[in-house]
Amino acid sequence: MNSPTDVLAAATDTRPAAGTTTAPDFTFAAGAYTLTCRGSRRTITTPAADRGALLAEVEAAMLTERESGHPHPLVVGAIPFDPRRPSRLLVPEHTTWEVAEGDPVAPDPGASAAELVDNTAAGYRAAVAEALARIEQGLVDKVVLARTVDALLPTGYDVGRVWARLRAANRDGFTYGVRLADGDHLVGASPELVAGTQGDRFRSHPLAGSAPRGATAAEDERITAALLASEKDRVEHAVLVDEVAANLAAVADEIRLPDGPRPFATARMWHLGTEIAARLHPGVGSLEAALALHPTAAVCGRPTEAAAALIGALEPEERGFYAGLIGWTDGHGNGTWALALRCAQIGGDRARMYAGAGIVAGSDPDAELAETTAKLRTMADALGLATGKRDQSDQSTEPVR
Repeated sequence: MNSPTDVLAAATDTRPAAGTTTAPDFTFAAGAYTLTCRGSRRTITTPAADRGALLAEVEAAMLTERESGHPHPLVVGAIPFDPRRPSRLLVPEHTTWEVAEGDPVAPDPGASAAELVDNTAAGYRAAVAEALARIEQGLVDKVVLARTVDALLPTGYDVGRVWARLRAANRDGFTYGVRLADGDHLVGASPELVAGTQGDRFRSHPLAGSAPRGATAAEDERITAALLASEKDRVEHAVLVDEVAANLAAVADEIRLPDGPRPFATARMWHLGTEIAARLHPGVGSLEAALALHPTAAVCGRPTEAAAALIGALEPEERGFYAGLIGWTDGHGNGTWALALRCAQIGGDRARMYAGAGIVAGSDPDAELAETTAKLRTMADALGLATGKRDQSDQSTEPVR
């Protein structure tokens, strides 16, 4: 299957200062390249809801960097799911671009997590049932509901090792890590490109409609055929593509859509994906394009405001940066922004993992629970959780493994 390719800006290679041993403040990898950033010359926290102010602050930061002699300034970081929350964007002090040959090798996970704490199955099924009732009432067409599952970690757990395992297992997606304001790390491996730009060329690869991978090529062929034939999954995907195209029209024209979705594989999942291309309006860069689409129906729903309100009412935990934007932009507006999916926020002795599923008319609570369980395995594998504990509220629930 075709994988989403990424856009690489003009490379800089400013090595960290001698003696720098702390974990990177930002790491982003796609295809053969990895961008690593250490230190911060400036932090930008303006919420994405104040889009004009945020973009102006980013532009001012770029101008300051150029005036100080930096030929290729960058702004990197994360935008939370809720655009009203503070952003976490950095002007890095040291940046390194690396292009690797061959496939990365996964390190041993080291000490495994002590315990998986998952009491979410019954509550998640109930939330899906309530969402289906709201859909039937005509309040929303689609809503994406997430689960949060905690892993308790041994002391001194190596975040870099988690990132490296994700990178090795998810070469066709976007592997990322960002140090948050409280010192925690958000680490994940997303399959979904929101905005990739180079000059006025724009690409997006929205995904919706999912099924777990099979154990054999024959099983995968059967699964993808069923996914393409599924009316529920095709409706869910069409809602997303229609919304992305409509919002993209504010910042781009010459929008090009294929005739229909194609299956796209990750290490654990199959998704329906649509490659969208467009030409950006003059002066529009990668961050502005990404913000025009955020939050997409892939992680929120439609209509956006009603779906976001329902998420706030039905999900027991705030999402933070899960389902937000993660990526970078340069001084020319080139850059890449992915959805912060298949991730965990790691801090102290805890890793909080996130996974969601799109709910539309015809969704089944048990099937949506199984989909989120399959998605959680990406992070469970990276954390070294060979076998997880069954949900304490429902002994029939499949473990995360």
